[in-house]
Amino acid sequence: MTEKIEETAGDNDDALPQPTDSASGEMGQDKDPDSQNLSVEDQVTKLETKVHNAYSLAVAATLVAMISVGASLVSIIGHTDNGSSVAIGSPAPERPSELPELTPVVPLLSLQGQTGGALSATGAIVIGEQSGDGSVIEVHSDYLCLGCNALEDLFTSELLAEANAGSGNAVLFSPVAFTAAEGEEPGQVGGVSSLAAGAAMCAAKYDGSDGFLRVNAALFDAADDGFTADQIEPIVVEAGLSEQGLLCVANDELQDAVSELSGMSFNRGMQGTPSVTIDNRIVQENLSDSDQLRQLLN
Repeated sequence: MTEKIEETAGDNDDALPQPTDSASGEMGQDKDPDSQNLSVEDQVTKLETKVHNAYSLAVAATLVAMISVGASLVSIIGHTDNGSSVAIGSPAPERPSELPELTPVVPLLSLQGQTGGALSATGAIVIGEQSGDGSVIEVHSDYLCLGCNALEDLFTSELLAEANAGSGNAVLFSPVAFTAAEGEEPGQVGGVSSLAAGAAMCAAKYDGSDGFLRVNAALFDAADDGFTADQIEPIVVEAGLSEQGLLCVANDELQDAVSELSGMSFNRGMQGTPSVTIDNRIVQENLSDSDQLRQLLN
């Protein structure tokens, strides 16, 4: 009986699991061939290293996933300069234009060979000479126009003085007659507005820049309280107009020139007063903002 059992056991040796002896390595060797030469402590350390590396890889994968999600969000959401969010593809928020659009206009005259302070062929009075990056500024004013008087105080008088002193800007001052005094027609030749404009032209023709600037200031000062045709001559006398200039005023010498200049200004787009152009572009708004007018200059 014993023999039978031993024989049966011997026949089934291949079916039984074989013991693994890591030390000997004869039956079941470790998957890492180097580990057979390591002590238990070294094998533990190696295992810890593998776990640490696996954790690092997991963290890196998580960060990559987070970056991908962030990039997706950025592609959907945009940001304006002030930090507010807008959807990509929607119209960009409108920026307030810092300066107004200016309408081009045909030049009033060529300044080639034109000396500052001279009465030009068009009737416009040239103050200063354009040089370098300076601008050419046209100012169309009526001495009976309240807005023109305000612009004179705000911008024009200072601009004229600077140009006359050599700022590099040239100012073409056009004294026009658009406003009607009581009982007159608008632009009436020989009317108060036309006579005042003629007096300014006479000053420029006979007394140059300085004479014009004095008469121009005197007429605008008198306009604060209003003046009549008969008061124009005393006003320019007090302003120091020369004898030739006074004869020009008394004889209405330049009334036709005032009428021609007024018509030319209107036809070029100056539909009212005050009107300003800078480098042959009409400034159509914000004439009450002297800082913005300054920014429009080169």
